Amino acid sequence: MKRILVFVFFTAFLVSGCNFANRNKKETVASETQIGLGRLVFERDTHEFGDVLQGEEVACRFVFVNEGDEPVLIQEVKAGCGCTNIKYPMKPIQPGYRGSVEVTFNTRGRQGFQRQSVLVVSNTADSPVRLSITANVK
Repeated sequence: MKRILVFVFFTAFLVSGCNFANRNKKETVASETQIGLGRLVFERDTHEFGDVLQGEEVACRFVFVNEGDEPVLIQEVKAGCGCTNIKYPMKPIQPGYRGSVEVTFNTRGRQGFQRQSVLVVSNTADSPVRLSITANVK
């Protein structure tokens, strides 16, 4: 009976040790894959248009730089609604290069305080990045 208990405890100890070793290995691999990534750094992530008249189209530009070691590809930019149009670079942004996401907001049919969000999806570790605009439509 003692032999069976010792065997069970020994086996449990080995199994738990193997799981711990695999967990540490996965964490090391994850941190190694983040080295050498591109990194989009936006000058700002919000823009306030202030007071605008209903029916106006207003636009702003969110400027960024790739501060990483690898090219960044913006895969998609998602607008919160159809009142927002977006332009962004379709080609990879090389390390050290600048680019921008242009957001145009159509105020037609809108009134009062408005907040719209845009999600920038890319091949970076901190993707997606949320940009937002606000306006007071009169």
